[in-house]
Amino acid sequence: QRQMCIRDSAHVAINGTFFDGKNRPLGLLISEGVTRSELRTADWGVLTVDDKGTAALVHTRDFRASDTIDFAVQCGPRVVIDGTPPGLKQQVARRTGLCIQGPQQVALFVVGAPVEANTLAAWLAQPEPDGGLGCRDAVLLDGGPSSQLDAREGTEHPSIPGGWGVPNAVGVITRDGG
Repeated sequence: QRQMCIRDSAHVAINGTFFDGKNRPLGLLISEGVTRSELRTADWGVLTVDDKGTAALVHTRDFRASDTIDFAVQCGPRVVIDGTPPGLKQQVARRTGLCIQGPQQVALFVVGAPVEANTLAAWLAQPEPDGGLGCRDAVLLDGGPSSQLDAREGTEHPSIPGGWGVPNAVGVITRDGG
């Protein structure tokens, strides 16, 4: 993802979706309104951001394609649904994900040390004043050795290195006009 930060002048980039042995994304991936990978039948979530900057996260079965979708990523599991963590299978791993804090506020997160999924979900849903991230909805992206982050802001370049390179990433860029 460091190459993506440089190539696309991203402020921050994290690893993206699961991928197959040929480095093709598994699941829906839309970037700048262009579908890069098709929707997959899976018990996952689809996070979308429309052309007005409004974010939503729905179960795969509830996703509806639209010409107004600017960005979408399908992955899973969903770890916060309407402010509540669902019961998750107990697993410990490094984690990467996306969290909707408000209609036009999406947080990217990477946990560089192994964390149990239910513990992470509880923290994500916990309100910010109580020390959590205050996620209304959240989904995990590819984790484990794929979990990585690269940030480029001014002269600072914080990073969380992954165990290997990844074929796609989620990045935050400045668009024309803001």
